[in-house]
Amino acid sequence: MAGLAGEVLLVTERTGPLLSVGISGANLPASRAEGYTVDLINLSDGDNGFRVRVLGRRSPGVPHLHDQLDAEALITSSFVSGRLAMSLFPPDLEDWSRALDLLDAGQDICWRDNDHSPVIRIQPCNEEHDTPAVPVEDPSSSCVSVSFP
Repeated sequence: MAGLAGEVLLVTERTGPLLSVGISGANLPASRAEGYTVDLINLSDGDNGFRVRVLGRRSPGVPHLHDQLDAEALITSSFVSGRLAMSLFPPDLEDWSRALDLLDAGQDICWRDNDHSPVIRIQPCNEEHDTPAVPVEDPSSSCVSVSFP
């Protein structure tokens, strides 16, 4: 997968296909006011869902903040639903591109594992559940972690 564009298809015998979509910088909304979003990833098995959505540029036209993006991680299930606000920078998107390459190769990924960001892990095949798994942790702010399947 080259650059930030492309898609990864995860398939398990039990749950069927799950789709992961990467984005290119050219597709980003100029600002939140434009009213549309771009998903970095959208995983669902029908009952549970995980999505990272770019909402737009934080401060379009302000040179030192122009590349900062507002984003959110959304987790939904019949048991719990949550939203976690995030800020993304160009290096985060470059790391995401590398993570998608690893995911495409069937490897587990860990994205944004630092002291100031939510940690997102994706396991293409969790051995315990024989399905993809997505643990999300917010150690720096809420100290909450959620994992599904």
